[in-house]
Amino acid sequence: MNINSKRIAVLGDKNSVFAFRALGCETLVVFSAADVEGAVKRLVKEECPVILITEEYAEKIDGTLQKLKNRTLPVIIPIPSLNSPNNKYALEGLKKSVERAIGADIIFNKEEQRKENQ
Repeated sequence: MNINSKRIAVLGDKNSVFAFRALGCETLVVFSAADVEGAVKRLVKEECPVILITEEYAEKIDGTLQKLKNRTLPVIIPIPSLNSPNNKYALEGLKKSVERAIGADIIFNKEEQRKENQ
């Protein structure tokens, strides 16, 4: 078993990633899109299987994330940030992934239907 197979890296601002260190994750504090871009490229090269990125930074490197989307690994997951908790980037990504996987919007469509019926 590859030593990296259980590795989880978390990228984002200090306040958002700090708690993940207590869970045993590798945390990388970033300050710019260039920092995130470099860290993601390094983690991909090191075969890190799971990368969590705060939404505000994931959105800034969306082009890179789209290029990596069709790879089996790493799994890159945008997570909410303490700096921008109402950002919808991660939710939209989840919606697109579900639609691509099953061909329909089964999660969010129900919510939209409920709103229309009220």
